[in-house]
Amino acid sequence: MKHSTLLLITFFLILNANLFSQRANKIIKVGCIDIQKIIDKVSDDQALKNILKNDKNQFLKQAKKLSEDIKKLKSILDYENRLSSARINEIRKEIEKKEKELDKYLSKKSDSLRYRDKILSQEILANIYKIIKKVAVREGYSLILEKSAAVVYVDDKVDITKEVIRALEKEKGNW
Repeated sequence: MKHSTLLLITFFLILNANLFSQRANKIIKVGCIDIQKIIDKVSDDQALKNILKNDKNQFLKQAKKLSEDIKKLKSILDYENRLSSARINEIRKEIEKKEKELDKYLSKKSDSLRYRDKILSQEILANIYKIIKKVAVREGYSLILEKSAAVVYVDDKVDITKEVIRALEKEKGNW
């Protein structure tokens, strides 16, 4: 239902744009992009991957350290027969404290990483759309359609995906 509605709206927009342009003796230039190809290209960017990988590595190191601390305390309980009941209780409390700390850390960091990924994704998309607009204006396009959204056929001559990717690569350092 949504797909056919979007297709119908797109068709009427193009039809009205063409009628309007004919009255103004202008030709409307329509282009098309494959947004998924562009997103995939940006995601392949090694610098971006390294930033995310470093954040996740730091997160995993700290989680591993807390986990190892818990494991050591548990091994003390398992292999030490001569511990007093007071010492056993101390160790159990320490284990419980470390487990809560680990759970809290995992929860907080997971939320933080998800939020950072979301913000980074929004920033990337905003930059992609800016570049698409720059390319469209520079090349004289009046309308840019997205291939996967209600476009049945696109001639390669109007597909500006490669041009947008080239422009993104040039602008990458300015993000």
